[in-house]
Order: sequence, then structure tokens, then C-alpha cells
Amino acid sequence: FNSMIIFRMLGYLHRIASGNFERKIKNKVGKTLNFKVNSDYRAKLLKETVDEINLVENKLVIWYRYNTDLKLIELKLKQEFVVFNGLLKEKEKIENLKKFRFGKINILVANIASGSTGLNLQEANYMIYYNNTFDYAKRVQSEDRIHRIGQTKNCHIIDIESWFGIDEK
Repeated sequence: FNSMIIFRMLGYLHRIASGNFERKIKNKVGKTLNFKVNSDYRAKLLKETVDEINLVENKLVIWYRYNTDLKLIELKLKQEFVVFNGLLKEKEKIENLKKFRFGKINILVANIASGSTGLNLQEANYMIYYNNTFDYAKRVQSEDRIHRIGQTKNCHIIDIESWFGIDEK
């Protein structure tokens, strides 16, 4: 029981550090408490980082964990990209991957739970983790998406981390 509470607390801290978290909680006397955090600092840092990458000669995969992260990324990035996540139909996923691999779109924004296994993304040589996961296997698998046969460039992996230290966990 205690380990479940601790893991839930770590998840909440991670969502808070990611910049967008909202919960309504009833206390012991039945009063509803609203807890809300909205910050775009991580998305701004992502934008600054992406702006430093030459996207004419390189392709980039941005990994995110929460759907609320995707909304912030869409607002701040201001560049054309395609999305890969579990909310898309299979046909949309395939079409977006084709646009990324063979088209002129050089940024793929992917949910780490949906895209960390089974994809060959050797066209990309940059990865940015908007936020991470507590699942080590998903992290390693997602890194391996660009380390495939056919990769001809040096690969670069960048982590955006919070000041709160939860990302190090």
C-alpha cells in the first residue's frame, strides 16, 4: 500500500515538473481542494533547444510522456511536425511516419509509451526527451529507435530536466 502511494506521489511530482497538472482532491472533512500548476518553462526550453538544431540536414524525434505535454509542445514549437501516439488511428500513424521518413517534415513528436518499441527511425539523428519515464526499458528502447542499421550520422540525445530533481529519478 505505501509503495503505491509513493509511486503515485512520484508520478504527480513528475507531472508538476512537466508543467501541467490539475487535480481535485477531497480532504477528510469533504472539502474539495483544487491543485493546479501551469508552466511553459519546459516548452520554452524545448523551443530554444530545437532552434539550435540544423533541421535542414538533420531529423529530430521529440519524446513526451503526457498528453498535456503535447499541447504545450504544439503551442511553443511553432515548427511543422508530425505526431505519433496512441490517440491516432493506425492509418494516421503510418501516414505521419511516412511524412517524417520520406517527406520534408523533420520533426516527429512521439509519445514514449506508443513509440518506444518497434519503430525504425534511423532517419533521425537527434532525440530530445521533453520528459522521461520511470520505465528504464522504455527509455533504452526509445534510444535504440535511431541506433539502427542504416544510421550514417552521429546520434545526439538531449534531456530536458526540471529544476526540482524529479527527472533524475
